[in-house]
Amino acid sequence: MMFDRKAYNKWDSWGKDIIIEWLSSKGHTLVHNPNRYGIDLYSDLNGKLYLWEVEVSTVRVWNNEEDYPNETVSFLGRKSKWSGLPFFYCIICSKTKAILCCRSQDIFKEAYKVEKYVANKDRVEVFYHVPKELCIFVKNTHRGGGH
Repeated sequence: MMFDRKAYNKWDSWGKDIIIEWLSSKGHTLVHNPNRYGIDLYSDLNGKLYLWEVEVSTVRVWNNEEDYPNETVSFLGRKSKWSGLPFFYCIICSKTKAILCCRSQDIFKEAYKVEKYVANKDRVEVFYHVPKELCIFVKNTHRGGGH
């Protein structure tokens, strides 16, 4: 989908904070990428670098893999510009704070590529519909509900 500044302003920091809290609890040291047009977060765990892209879903509601409402997870095609870098693409449910993540190497494959007309943007957008079994679903460990 096209970039939505209003949604970005509302959800960007909130989503990154959820991922930072989760990864910090696992021992990661996190850094925001100073390039605001690049991958969202870097983390270090035991000397290994990890990259994290963060999105917030306000459309689908889920808590875990079992109640995720689709057999596939839809990832934005515009993020494929970083597909040469191994990164984790995370989506957070705005209502439950549940997290799902998938490795970029598993997402950006021709077999998962779908072009869809997006009515409110009046254009065709590229998405990658990845089987949910390839994703990691993280139980909501955060206090309080979603946003």
